[in-house]
Amino acid sequence: MRKRIYFSILGLTLISIILFWLFYGVLETLFLAFITVAMVILLLVHFVAKYLTRKIVKLLNNITTESTIDIYNDSFYEELLPYIKRMDDNKRAIEEQNKAEAQRREFSANVSHELKTPLTTISALSEMMANGMARPEDFADFAAKITTQSNRLINIIEDIIRLSEFDENKADREYIPFDIYELANAVIAALHEKASAKNIAVELRGLPLQMTANHSLIDELLYNLIDNAIKYNKDGGQIVVDLQAENNQIKIAVTDTGIGIPPAHHDRIFERFYRVDNSRSKKTGGTGLGLSIVKHIVGHHNGEIELISEADTGTSIVCKFPA
Repeated sequence: MRKRIYFSILGLTLISIILFWLFYGVLETLFLAFITVAMVILLLVHFVAKYLTRKIVKLLNNITTESTIDIYNDSFYEELLPYIKRMDDNKRAIEEQNKAEAQRREFSANVSHELKTPLTTISALSEMMANGMARPEDFADFAAKITTQSNRLINIIEDIIRLSEFDENKADREYIPFDIYELANAVIAALHEKASAKNIAVELRGLPLQMTANHSLIDELLYNLIDNAIKYNKDGGQIVVDLQAENNQIKIAVTDTGIGIPPAHHDRIFERFYRVDNSRSKKTGGTGLGLSIVKHIVGHHNGEIELISEADTGTSIVCKFPA
């Protein structure tokens, strides 16, 4: 009996040992497989995370106002869109602020220079007269030059004030209906003497045409455009002022047969104090602000402006206003 029990216990023990080793081998194999799979997954996660991180960082680094990534259509980064948009907006704001600051510095320098020139002339001539350095027979000539430079000074100041009104959104917004053809005719009449001095013919095309806008600003726009067409025209040249209503727009086009503007200057011609030829502009008495004011007047009326010009072939400036 004891032997039977002994052998039974021994048999169970052997069976348990054999089963343990069998299961241990299986568990060991599964454990090794689990470790292997885990390592492979970790390596894949590492490389994928590294790739995605580089791609995201590259995306963020490339957000500039000159080359903005189309983040709104990139569904892969949908979760990042609010942050990317905010970064993009901030960068745009900073670059625009820097650009505006640079323009203000340039404008201040130009204003100082433009004001200094007539003031220097006025000061020198008046000092010569006051100190007895000028001959009595020269007084009339000196007085005429002082008057000319004083008027130039006043014109520059008035133009600067006008531009500051646009910058501060204080320009007059009182719009009334009026006949643009009648207004253009009056402006041409006011500039008739100036055009005749250079034997320039000014032709008005179109018919009576009602326009709802700020009367004084449109008057100033027409005056600046036609005055410029006279200043930079050739002796014996022509000017055509064309007024048309088309495609729910009122179009004012002033075309001359003057010296023209080379294509390289087209992008900057409406900037303040920008001149294609400084020496010629000063001889004609221009302030360098006329076209900038014209562009602001067009923008003030939610219109569009277009420049068509080539050197030595004349210039056409087209202003389109919502009818």
